[in-house]
Parts: sequence; structure tokens; C-alpha cells
Amino acid sequence: MKKFINIIKNKWLINTSKTVLLVIIIFAIFIGINYGVQKLDLNTIDLTENKLYSLTNESKEKIKNIQNQVDIYFFGFEEDSPYADLAKQYSKINKNIKIKIANVSQDTDLYTKYGVDSQDQGIVVACGEKSKILSSSDFYTYDYSSNQQIDLAEETFTSAILNIIADTKPRSLLFNWSF
Repeated sequence: MKKFINIIKNKWLINTSKTVLLVIIIFAIFIGINYGVQKLDLNTIDLTENKLYSLTNESKEKIKNIQNQVDIYFFGFEEDSPYADLAKQYSKINKNIKIKIANVSQDTDLYTKYGVDSQDQGIVVACGEKSKILSSSDFYTYDYSSNQQIDLAEETFTSAILNIIADTKPRSLLFNWSF
């Protein structure tokens, strides 16, 4: 009987150590793959019907040849915000477009420069001394006929970028009241 118990203990100990070693190896492989995928910085795959979270070819064409440095600052947003993810796509197409998620404690100079309160949420698109401040309401509109919210994030970002890099602003002829 003692011999039988010793055999069971030895087998259990061997099997347990094999199991623990296997779990450690699997865990290390999982961490290694995760780290490798993060370093590759792969594009997210947009499976939405209207490709809501991807840039259109039109936007890509408009921004790919921008020569000026454009900074997009996010105030009150997290790193994984959908707006930040969309802005990162712009920076992948054109290296002159830089993205920064501002932190109240580390970027007080940016908060002061653009007059953003620490509790506010907003986005600033800047090029040199020109800047455009965007609020979250600029990124959507509401269609009352279909009772649906329409996402305008891509159009808003593209328009803001093109607006601040333009040397001259187009003039409207509608309200030219010269007498």
C-alpha cells in the first residue's frame, strides 16, 4: 500500500510540474505574440457596412501631399478613442500629421495655449500659428427625417486639416454688400 501511495505521489508531482511548465510556456508564447502584434502596429479592420472607421480614398488623396506639419491635439480623450484612432490613420498616410493625446498634468502649456479647461473635451488641429478647435458636436449631425445620427468625423478632420494649411481662405460672394 505504501508503495502504491509513493508511486501516485511521484506521478502526481511529475504531472503537476509538467502542467505548470506547460502553462508557463503557453503564457510566455501568448505574451510574445501580443507584444509582436503591438509592435507591428497593424491597421484595424473596418467591418462596418459604410466603412465608418476608415478613411475614404478622397481624404487620403487630399492629405497625402501635405508638406506642412499639422498637429492634432486631443484634450480629455483616451488613447483608444474612435476619434483618436481615425486621426492616427491620417498620420499613417502623411508623416507630417502628428497626433498627441494631451494630459492635464503633463501638457499644461497646451491647455493654456488653446484655452482648454481641464474638464473640457475637445480637439485642436494646428499648423504653425493657425489652429481650429473642434468639439465633439462637430463630428456628427442628426437626420430628422430618418431619425438617425450621421457620423461626420472624417469630413470634419479632413476639412479642418485643409482649412489650416490653406494660405488664403476662399471668400464667399453671397454676402458681398459693397455699395
